[in-house]
Amino acid sequence: MGFSLIARVLVSAWLVYLAIVDVRRSSLPHWATTIPVLIIGGAAAVVGVGELIFPTVLRAPLDWGVYDALALALAFLAILLSDTAAALVPGTAAVALAAALGSAQGRTAVFGWLVSLAMSRAGVFGAGDAKVIMILLALYPDPRLAGILLAACGVVGTVLLVRKVGGAAPLLVQRVVKDGLAGSLPARTGEEGVIAIPLTPVLAAGALIYLWLVV
Repeated sequence: MGFSLIARVLVSAWLVYLAIVDVRRSSLPHWATTIPVLIIGGAAAVVGVGELIFPTVLRAPLDWGVYDALALALAFLAILLSDTAAALVPGTAAVALAAALGSAQGRTAVFGWLVSLAMSRAGVFGAGDAKVIMILLALYPDPRLAGILLAACGVVGTVLLVRKVGGAAPLLVQRVVKDGLAGSLPARTGEEGVIAIPLTPVLAAGALIYLWLVV
């Protein structure tokens, strides 16, 4: 069994587990979401900075270039600072670096991380769902996977959002767009800052389709 197949089996098992847990508990365990994001973000920082200091000694994962790793590290820093307006600085730098010097893989991962962060902050879906997307796009930075996940969030998420907030849904979308155009972080919604919409089973289904029918 090749490494690629083993990886797909492991990722598939992780997705099925998270989907089951989300349905049963309406929450995701930190060890299976937060910790992997911390590991990936930390590794990107080490690889990116290390490659700048010691060229050719360290190699970015997935054949990424040094600027891809640095851009992802900046996106990770934006996540760590997401409770403050300071997150806009590394977030903007991550977008600029990925757009100017990054590869298609790097741009897919970086943009996916920042969009997921913005949607989570705005209350479109939960933080756990955002972390699932981030992990998937770090492991498989493929625009096709990003498109599948975007469709899952856009179609199913919109239906669930309308069911959750009813007539307030257009106002929520309008506020997110307004905040984005103003260059500010999306305003939090709800008493806890997010509208908890269980998207993980849908994300898992989309990712499984990608893993076994696309790649």
